[in-house]
Amino acid sequence: MDSRREPLQALAGVVAGPYGPGMDQARKLGLSEVEELYAYDGGQDSGVVDKVLALLDRHAPRADRRQLGIFLELLRWRLGTLLLCGRDCMHGWLGAPQAFVALSPAQREAAVLAWVRAGSLSQIKAGAWTGVKKLVALCLMSKLEADGSSRAMRALGFPIRDPRSDPARTERAGRAEAGLEAAICDVASFSAASATDVTALAARLRSLGLQPVDPARCAPPGTPAALLAGAPHLVLSADVVVEDEGYSALYEAGGFMQDSRGLMGVLAGATLGGGTRVNWCASFRTPEHVRREWAAAHGLLCFTGATYESAMDAVCERLGVRTGYRHSAMCRSLAQGCRELGEPVSEVKRNCQVDDCSSYCTLGCKLGGKQDSVRAWLTEAVDAGARILTGAWAERIVTETRGSAGRPARVVGVSLRGGSPGTKGHGLRIAVAARLVVAAGGSLHTPALLLRSGIQGRGNVGRHLHLHPVCMTLGFLRSPPRLDAAVGLAGAATPPLPDLEDRGGRPASDHGSVQLWDGTGMSTFSAARGDWEGSGYGSLLYTPQVLPGSVLSSMPWLGQADFKKYMARLPDASLFLTIVRDRGEGSITLDGDGQPVVNYSLSAEDEGAMASGSAFAARVAAAAGADTVMTLDADPRCRFLFVDEGAGSGVSVMNGEVVAGAGGTPSLPAQLAPEGPASLLTPADEAALALGNAAPASGSGAAQARHPAFRRWLAEREAGGIATRRTPLFSAHQMGSARMGTDPAASVVDAEGQSWDVAGLYVMDASTFPTATGGVNPMVTVESIAYMLSSFLARKEAHQTRTDE
Repeated sequence: MDSRREPLQALAGVVAGPYGPGMDQARKLGLSEVEELYAYDGGQDSGVVDKVLALLDRHAPRADRRQLGIFLELLRWRLGTLLLCGRDCMHGWLGAPQAFVALSPAQREAAVLAWVRAGSLSQIKAGAWTGVKKLVALCLMSKLEADGSSRAMRALGFPIRDPRSDPARTERAGRAEAGLEAAICDVASFSAASATDVTALAARLRSLGLQPVDPARCAPPGTPAALLAGAPHLVLSADVVVEDEGYSALYEAGGFMQDSRGLMGVLAGATLGGGTRVNWCASFRTPEHVRREWAAAHGLLCFTGATYESAMDAVCERLGVRTGYRHSAMCRSLAQGCRELGEPVSEVKRNCQVDDCSSYCTLGCKLGGKQDSVRAWLTEAVDAGARILTGAWAERIVTETRGSAGRPARVVGVSLRGGSPGTKGHGLRIAVAARLVVAAGGSLHTPALLLRSGIQGRGNVGRHLHLHPVCMTLGFLRSPPRLDAAVGLAGAATPPLPDLEDRGGRPASDHGSVQLWDGTGMSTFSAARGDWEGSGYGSLLYTPQVLPGSVLSSMPWLGQADFKKYMARLPDASLFLTIVRDRGEGSITLDGDGQPVVNYSLSAEDEGAMASGSAFAARVAAAAGADTVMTLDADPRCRFLFVDEGAGSGVSVMNGEVVAGAGGTPSLPAQLAPEGPASLLTPADEAALALGNAAPASGSGAAQARHPAFRRWLAEREAGGIATRRTPLFSAHQMGSARMGTDPAASVVDAEGQSWDVAGLYVMDASTFPTATGGVNPMVTVESIAYMLSSFLARKEAHQTRTDE
């Protein structure tokens, strides 16, 4: 048996053990599904541990697996547990230490709570416990019973089958992409160990017009262009949502990629179509302040000229960028909170042709609404003769030292490897010969490819990485946000948002006030803290679409009772994203397998912008009517409660202040009034009350946001900055790392995208960005830069052809 299983099973029981008071309350109210959720014991569910082990073995880097393996092995033995847990593993005050797996459930929970409360976890404890908690939470929300149902999702009211499913539209979406199949070769389906497979692959490549050559020679040139992508390809979302499988198929490292210190998650698409296949559809033109900066500070005058403007026009037209969507309850909560505060809020333009989509599209849009790069560009590229190799990765660019155009070397082709990146020593190696190569692997893989190829760019390759760091704030709403919440700039005419109607056939008050997975997401935003008219260095506030497993995996764990309570309250939660335009920079380096490593730390300026933006997010949540506001730090100091006076739970309101121990109840979630999960005070809630992090609930959101106790709490949080050991951060936008410029000493490619060092090598992706875009989704900027640079290249090639003739 796998030696990791027993300690993982014990830790799963700590993450999601049974919660007795919740079970008693749910039973009393006749809420059998909620009672079942509270009764669930992760320590008894081998299926969840099976999924955790599968994700670890498939996606975790070898160094992380080794570190976690040491941690789990220590928990199997007395001395190892004593090292990690101290007195918490002792049998009695003077008794002998016990192995973690032999402790009672209560002792295990106490030991882990001691880790969390320590505030300065050792690296092995911090990384291992946080990783296990995330994996268990995701797999809990991904595990289906034998009959195809899910107890957890049923209790939350989350429909694992998209209620907007339309077989006819799915079939049409599939047909629209079917033409690509004839131009695709899935290299991973051929085995290097089989002579028959090697012959079959060669035949398939020839059928696509790609002549197999010796990778050592990589000649002769002149074959058609080939596009590379990791497997799988042409993924359309399944009818049944299983989060762990979707992330495994579509995201880098199954959605669990992190920076080198394990402090920031890195979300990046890893399928044909890349991030455009799985993103939230936000489609911003490059902000004016960013274009001015790129022109003034980096000499790239093209960004303020008509050429780039025309490129953005062409991209936005091709993507069908527009507004006018039916906004989700979560997006309305942002609009309502901003309106209550008198702060600006605007609609987000999106590239989806469906008026009311959902979070299911983050695992691939099967309705054909999202105009990703597959639908918008690759179908046309194939018609023009492009060929696509999936299940392969570019191992290195092949060059020769006889350069041209003032560059010391020139490109002659690309050496490819079948399988996934990191499969060192495995997979077929093939080559594509070409006199022109365009690298478009994004800000993670383009610099890694260049570095593996010995292309340093005078030390600039991999440098100047920007991540748009994100922190999250949760607001649990007592009632649905109002449908008349207006969107627009403060002081301007602000028409009401389009009617939400019935949100997929369910009444707005049924099973939760928000349902954060439901409806069109990321369709509203606020630039109130973005310095939009100045430098643009600040933060923007959004509400996305999110599936329950991804939220639960990021939520703070402050004991089983707290975790279960707020898990049950997910249908009432609005998730606010604070996205910072970072001045600070990171870098991409290579690990022992030649794969990209993200190195990044928040600069002091960026930390200040994030703290200010996070405080603004909390104000918006309170103004939207939240009864509980929390950051995702595992610390009771980072939550605030708005309570109603009542009987039964030990708090009351006196002279405008909340007093513990006098018999009141906090405000309640809409679907369980007059009693429910919100009326249960967990130890972490009680700790927050004891700290004075509470105020009377008010019918006016603006009054809640102005309460002195809440303002004090906000000031403390902002002054405290971002404690990166406790605050989960992530990045969904990776930019820079092979940046464009006019000075070879400070950039990797010139203003036309060509490498300063290698003639014929071009870069056309987000790695070319000189700095970060202004906290906005960079998709339109990426595609506009690629459109502009490819137009330059096409004109150059046409001119060369005429000259040769």
